[in-house]
Amino acid sequence: MNQTNPASSPKQLYHTWDFVNRTLHSLSQIPPEELAAGNEDALETYSDCLGRCWMTDTIITDRSSRTVAMFGAGQLVDFGVDVKRKSKECKEWAGFDQQKPNQDNA
Repeated sequence: MNQTNPASSPKQLYHTWDFVNRTLHSLSQIPPEELAAGNEDALETYSDCLGRCWMTDTIITDRSSRTVAMFGAGQLVDFGVDVKRKSKECKEWAGFDQQKPNQDNA
């Protein structure tokens, strides 16, 4: 990743970095007490973040034409074993087993 100008990095790397950072920001904006109280807006944001865990894993691990289409022409990035493991852990934590959400985490 080009630290000075992230947008000049490979498209897949930049968009993944941006997507993950936006997810983290959204998560950080949810007051825990509102989530615990069942606040509708907090639950909606939290649910969106859970879905973004699945999408992040797809972006990082999917090598099909679907991922190529998302990022246009260009080389797909190999994120390496550690990042792939972390993206899988995030997806599993979010409750996605074979793309089916686990409502216990929401």
